[in-house]
Amino acid sequence: MQIDESVKLDGDMSFQGGPTVEEEIIAAPHQTSFDEVYVRSVNSVLIGMDFRKTEFIPVLTEPNITFQFNDDSQDAGKKKKKKKSQYLKNTFQFANQNQCTVLPSGDIGYITLIEKLARYNLEKDFKMPAVKSADLSLYYYVNEHFNFSETDHVLIFYMGKEYSRMLFCQNNALIHISPMLNIGKTNSGTYDVFASKILLEMENGEIPKIDNIILCGEDTSEEFVFTLRSFFPESRISGLDFPVIDLTAIPDPDLIDNLSAYSIPISVAYEHHKEVYGNYSAGINLLSKEILERQKAFPVAWHGYIVILLIFMAGYYLSGNFFDNTRKLNKLSSELAEAKALERKNKDLLAQISDFQGRIRGFDETQVMLDTLAVGAGQWNRLFNETSVFVTGNKNLWLTALKTSEDKMAFQLEGYSLNKDVLTAFTESFKSAELKTVTTDKIQNKNVYKFTLIVQAF
Repeated sequence: MQIDESVKLDGDMSFQGGPTVEEEIIAAPHQTSFDEVYVRSVNSVLIGMDFRKTEFIPVLTEPNITFQFNDDSQDAGKKKKKKKSQYLKNTFQFANQNQCTVLPSGDIGYITLIEKLARYNLEKDFKMPAVKSADLSLYYYVNEHFNFSETDHVLIFYMGKEYSRMLFCQNNALIHISPMLNIGKTNSGTYDVFASKILLEMENGEIPKIDNIILCGEDTSEEFVFTLRSFFPESRISGLDFPVIDLTAIPDPDLIDNLSAYSIPISVAYEHHKEVYGNYSAGINLLSKEILERQKAFPVAWHGYIVILLIFMAGYYLSGNFFDNTRKLNKLSSELAEAKALERKNKDLLAQISDFQGRIRGFDETQVMLDTLAVGAGQWNRLFNETSVFVTGNKNLWLTALKTSEDKMAFQLEGYSLNKDVLTAFTESFKSAELKTVTTDKIQNKNVYKFTLIVQAF
C-alpha cells in the first residue's frame, strides 16, 4: 500500500520535524470516505500550524500514478490531435527525447481528506497549489545537488518501509524508471535482493553500467552500502545531504540523523520553492484545473475576467485623468502664487526708484542755488547739466551725495546703480573723471552697486 504524502513549505525552507508521513497518514490511496475518528487522528499532526501560512501538497507515486511514454519517432509524419489535459502540467521529457505523460488514478481520496481536515479546523479550504510526483521531485533534487559527468550513469535508490524505487539517469536526464518494488526496510530479509533487482532493471533499461549510486530513504546503513559495493565495485556510492534544511529548527537529534527518511517530502518542498521563488518551470503539477478553480476566492468564467478587466481599465483611465488634472491645477496655483509674490516685490522696488527719481529731478533747482553761492559756478553748472542729462536717460542710476574736494578742484559724486556697465558709461560721459570705488549693496533684497566718482572741475 503506497502513501499519499503532504509536506509543509515555509518561506525560508525550514523543515517541520515530526512523525513520518507513513506513520501518520495511513489511509489507503483509494479510500474516498473518512470517519470523524480518522480525521481527528490525522489532524493531530497539524496541531500548532498557522493554516493561513501553510500550503498542502499531495505527493503521489505508483500505483496512484502511471507513466505513459509516447515515442515521437513512431508518429513521424502523422498529424495527431492533442487532447487538452485537465491537469496544470503532466508531461516531461526523457533523455531520449520521448515525451512521458503522468496520469493520476481516478480517485481523489487525498483531496477528500484535505477538504475534511479543512472543515474540521473551521476553514473553507486549505491552500493546495500543486500535486506532485514523488519520483520526479526526488530526481530533480538529486540533479540539483550533484554534478555528474555527461557520460556517467546514475542510480537514485529510494528505500521506504515496505517499498523501494529506482531511478536511472544520464546527462542530467531520466533514462529509466523501474516499476515499484514491493520490498523495503521492514520486509526485505536480505540486501542481496536489492542488488539483484538493480541488475534486473539495468537489463530491462539497457543500461550498461552504473557509475554513481545515490542512496536515500529509510535505510542507508553501512551494511547496505557494503552489499552494493560487492556487486558494483566500480560505482561511487553516496548518501543524500540536505543543505537546504535549517537543522537548528529541528530539536530532535535522532530526527536529524534519520533525515534521509524524509527525502521525498524535502525534495517536493524544494522543487515547489524553486517554482515559486526561482526560475524552475519544468516540474509537473498534477492538480486538476477544476480543483484549482474551486480554491479561488471568486471563481468566475472567462467572460467574468473580461468584465473585471474592463472595469479595471475604466477605473484606471478615470483615475489617471483625475490625478492628471489635479497635478495641472496644483501647478497653476503654484505659478499664480509665485507671480503674486513677484508683483509685491516689484511694487516695493518701483516705489524706491520713484523716490530716487524725484530727488534727481531736484538737482536743477540745487544747481541754480549753488551757481550763485560758490566759486566756479560755471563748473557747477556744467557738472549738473552733464549729470542731469545722463541720469535722466538712465533710470537704473541715481545719486545720493554731491561734494567738493578740499582744494575745490574736483567734485565727488556718490550714488547707486542697478547695472555695473552703466557706471562705466557714466564715468566716460565726463571729460576728466575717475571711478574711485564700487561696492555691492542690497536694497529690498536686490543687488545694487554703490559708487564714488571723482570729476575734475578745472
